Amino acid sequence: MLIAFTIKNYKTFRERTVFSLVAANYDKETRETENVILIPEFDLRLLKSSVVYGANASGKSKLFEALGFMQEFLVRSMQLALKPTLSNAVSFKLDTESESLPSEFEVVFLSNKKIFRYGFEFLPGKIISEWLYLRSHKKEMEVFSRRGNDFQTHRSLFKRGKNIIREGFVRENALCVTVAATFNEEMALEVLGWFKNLQIFSGLYEDTFINSTLSMIAEDERKQKVLNFLYAADLGILDIYLTSSASTGQNDPFNSDEYKRRLVDDLDLFYEVKTVHKKFCGSEVVKEKVIFSMDSDESSGTRKFFALAGPVIRALETGSILVVDELDSKLHPKLVLKIAELFNSVLTNSRNAQLVFNTQSTHLLSSDIFRRDQIWFVEKDRFGAAKLFSLVEIKVRRTDKFENDYLEGRYGGMPYLGEFDDIRIFSNEKTVN
Repeated sequence: MLIAFTIKNYKTFRERTVFSLVAANYDKETRETENVILIPEFDLRLLKSSVVYGANASGKSKLFEALGFMQEFLVRSMQLALKPTLSNAVSFKLDTESESLPSEFEVVFLSNKKIFRYGFEFLPGKIISEWLYLRSHKKEMEVFSRRGNDFQTHRSLFKRGKNIIREGFVRENALCVTVAATFNEEMALEVLGWFKNLQIFSGLYEDTFINSTLSMIAEDERKQKVLNFLYAADLGILDIYLTSSASTGQNDPFNSDEYKRRLVDDLDLFYEVKTVHKKFCGSEVVKEKVIFSMDSDESSGTRKFFALAGPVIRALETGSILVVDELDSKLHPKLVLKIAELFNSVLTNSRNAQLVFNTQSTHLLSSDIFRRDQIWFVEKDRFGAAKLFSLVEIKVRRTDKFENDYLEGRYGGMPYLGEFDDIRIFSNEKTVN
């Protein structure tokens, strides 16, 4: 479970910025049972979901992009020579000081009844610092810390990692956790495993996460879960299956056991998604069914919702974290609401999965859906730097009309609009000073 994520000097976020899923103590009367996960061994209360609002170009997407960058950097830092883009500067570029300073990332998470705090600072081609702390009881212990090539390690928690460091296997442009995990260092494997299970997607491009849904269709039991997800959205889909455009009947490779084994890993596999619909004669349903192509016959909203089925089901099945940028893109507001309710539910979210997303759908701004500590805003200052803040930081009452107050600009996170009715915006006359 995600506890907190901190970034500094990453693109639009110049100052240290903390995104937290720790529930506020004063808000215990609002949806405490439905929306809060209790961790008694650490006296901790975590939120099952969180939503981020803000104007266009305010930094909402950059917040999630930063977490995705950290994930990719950690998983692939051993391949920096082959992936030079990972070592490029990502600092705040609108300030002469910030653009030459390190970028910083830190995540605090709960895994296997232990709290990990892991982070690093880097400049292009060089890790400036790196640290890992562990809390299995009340006291936090340092597993290792690093400043350049100078390491400090715990005498028993990082034994194999200590040997790896001594042998000089950790290069200056590679993360120690990534290198140690390749040598089966237990602590490093736990950290890397958590990051690998983290699902981060852009809701604008469903092609990037549709494979998760396709892999479920290859399994009868999980396929039914996908169908139930589609039924609930009232999309008119009775069944769904995969076929090859070049196949006919029994020799269809998509019906083979080999296909089912390869589907999860082979992202380049050629397939076509088919949906089955009812056919009518007047007001009567006829036995004949109609076959649609997902790509050419279904709406963009249906394709997006279908693609989301896999990630949502996987998160709820495994109790993992799902992060979606632009969740509301192409979807009806009520569908976005229903997805959020799946996570804010004792019944459907028994494994305590977490959903973090941003949206422009203001209808979700209600204490009937989210607590105040689940609602966040991003806005830019006059220097182009983004600021992240929670509704908890604003003096509001549970009975306030969050949606109306937000749209009226009382919380911030709104665009500063010019005069759109000014005829000059349609001329060659300069309007920006």
